[in-house]
Amino acid sequence: MHKHAQRSGAVSQSSPVVTGHASLSTQVSPAHPPAQNPLDRLAACKAGIPVLRHIPKGARNQAAGKLCDIIDSCVSANGVDEWSALLSFAYSALRVPAKELPGNMTSKVRTNILANDCFDSELVACRRLGSRSIKKSIEKKVFEGDLRGAVRLLMSDDSFAGGDADTLASLKLKHPDPSRPLSFPPEPDPSFTALSVTVEDVVWALSSFYTGSAAGLDGIRPGHLKELTSVSAGENGRRLLGSLTGLANFMLSGQMNPCVCPFLYGASLFALKKKDGGIRPIAVGSVFRRLTAKLACRAVKEEMSRYLQPHQLGFGTRLGCEAAIHATRAFVMDPESGDSIVLKLDIRNAFNTLERDVLLSEGILEICPLLPPGHEY
Repeated sequence: MHKHAQRSGAVSQSSPVVTGHASLSTQVSPAHPPAQNPLDRLAACKAGIPVLRHIPKGARNQAAGKLCDIIDSCVSANGVDEWSALLSFAYSALRVPAKELPGNMTSKVRTNILANDCFDSELVACRRLGSRSIKKSIEKKVFEGDLRGAVRLLMSDDSFAGGDADTLASLKLKHPDPSRPLSFPPEPDPSFTALSVTVEDVVWALSSFYTGSAAGLDGIRPGHLKELTSVSAGENGRRLLGSLTGLANFMLSGQMNPCVCPFLYGASLFALKKKDGGIRPIAVGSVFRRLTAKLACRAVKEEMSRYLQPHQLGFGTRLGCEAAIHATRAFVMDPESGDSIVLKLDIRNAFNTLERDVLLSEGILEICPLLPPGHEY
């Protein structure tokens, strides 16, 4: 399906065929059963296929070259199959090779890069699910040089919640459905001028990622893109920067295939158990969406800062929230503030109960005209 043909989001379906006698129970079946969306299987890949945390240097040039070709195909064709190849790239090319296969790690990974299908049932079932001890997790992060992640894990009181019905119910409670049908502002007209970014912008955005950041539904970590665009990836690493720039500009143009948006703009949701017994949901989105969001936010930071400050503390300011917290503490501890009080209000589940159409109707699109259409996602 071509990108321009899918702008409206219409999906053609065959008319149903009605069979049976009028006096009997009527059965309705589609004339042609709809083909399964390959993107629906990404969740099984996420749960069942382990992905390398680091790409061997000897395989980076080849991996970067293949990722370039896939990204360029997504931008030119904008079909479900092309996007499926991109969002499943980590599970085919970067999956952890079987130990019993001959060869060293680099040769095994290069063999995987040549593979095309990651939806093999045996591959999806190969992961042995189990709980890793906190000690081993911390040791692994230290070994990989992720000291920040090791300290955060050491100081955290949270742990993974069980995958049971109670956890699912808690997550649904924290992510309620809209309270009413949403009414989004109209999309810009065809003369809309989208934000355009450069390779230098993408280099900045990649460098701003925390190296230990987790992967979303597609299994690709920011660290993977850093490795594939580094000097060790050779000429294909430089090519990949250009392809990522083209991908970001395409996403900013608002021409995304609507069938792909729920997967590319969605997130993997993890449930952490808080020390008080509650559930803390953690959503991890696709690195491609996060990369583009960084670029878009950077472009409108000044306009949004003038709109939100000082009501929204910390926006557009490096470590702004930390500065606000320390300033508040200094105010409370000041002897001259003895007659003053600080009132803290904790609004329950504030972000997840905010309706998106209300947020967009508050003049955001007028303040930031460079933001792309497709804002319902």
